[in-house]
Amino acid sequence: MTKRDWANLLIDLVVRIGFILLADDVTEFVRFRAVCHSWRSCTPNPKDLDGRFHPRKWIMYSSLDFPATAAFDFVNLSTGKKLLVDLTELRCGYSLIYVVDGLCLLENNRTHTLALLNPFTRFLTHLPNQVRHNSRQFPFVLEHTPDSTLSGVYISSSSMIVLRFDIDDEEDSIHLVYAKPTDSVWRAIDIEIMPSDSFLYRDQFYMIDPIEGLIRINLHHEKNSQTQVTDVVVPCDRDFMDLDDCYLVECDGKFIMVTEIYDSPGPGHHQLFRIDLEERKLVAIECIDGYALYLATQRSLSICCKSFCCAHDNCIYFCKQSHGCELMIVVDLKSDRFQSKLASTPEDQPNRCSLAQDMVPYQNSRWPRGGGHRNRDGDRGTEL
Repeated sequence: MTKRDWANLLIDLVVRIGFILLADDVTEFVRFRAVCHSWRSCTPNPKDLDGRFHPRKWIMYSSLDFPATAAFDFVNLSTGKKLLVDLTELRCGYSLIYVVDGLCLLENNRTHTLALLNPFTRFLTHLPNQVRHNSRQFPFVLEHTPDSTLSGVYISSSSMIVLRFDIDDEEDSIHLVYAKPTDSVWRAIDIEIMPSDSFLYRDQFYMIDPIEGLIRINLHHEKNSQTQVTDVVVPCDRDFMDLDDCYLVECDGKFIMVTEIYDSPGPGHHQLFRIDLEERKLVAIECIDGYALYLATQRSLSICCKSFCCAHDNCIYFCKQSHGCELMIVVDLKSDRFQSKLASTPEDQPNRCSLAQDMVPYQNSRWPRGGGHRNRDGDRGTEL
């Protein structure tokens, strides 16, 4: 049998294969480039924060704060693929602050500056060390705003990083800090709004205002421009004001709002709406065939059920506190039936065996988005 010379495969064919793999999953593209030097030489180097190399649909779902190891579980919500990644940077003077869309926000333990790590390409991007707020510029640290809590981190396909801080004062307000890696400073703004769910969809930042409705906050990077709430995407109406809980999530490419209405004791009734940004309205939808939703403030996500046999089609998973215990609620959208069971906690023994249970730590508001504090017994969770 003639030995095949894979290294000398036609360049056009190598480029085409690499393009297809990169469009699907950056981890497959990294493996493809690792085959030989000639394949690497004719495909783009992923050592860049270019949106093409973002780990789309990957989340970290294992815990974080354990000194014995820096290896963490990542899972692809579309394919079910699972990878154990060693974050060696955590042994080299960095702490893991947050995980968003598979990207890791790190803090330098000595300088307290921030960096963004792609765990699959190993590219580390250093972020600005100065922030401009109210015409003043000063060194940036996570605690630069007193009496505030980091409640969300978002990154767009154009690599804009947005940090959301909730202000702990008598007035309802949030503090947004945003920048691109090429910027020399962070920009910061304060917005008077009751803290609610927020979401970055197609490079636009959205929040739910119980008075105005669904609003869009435009983040500009032009020199001397100001950031402000400029558009009410879906005006508030009477029905909207009666909603107790609202969640924003992307599902199968659609921008979805999930509302929970309490008209009786126990879990509320759920309604789903597709957000029509062009028509500025909510369109009711009955089901999400092929998908399941996990709801939590600023941590909602959708998964493709065909890749996870333990996740049920057309179901919503979320957590509620009841008599000091955390319950995992599962709602079937077609029948509107629900079931509840005691959710596992970070202190439990490593006996979780389903995606539903593993997502409980992800949804826990005490844990960073996409991960949580590692148990002292070293539990990383089980294989999916």
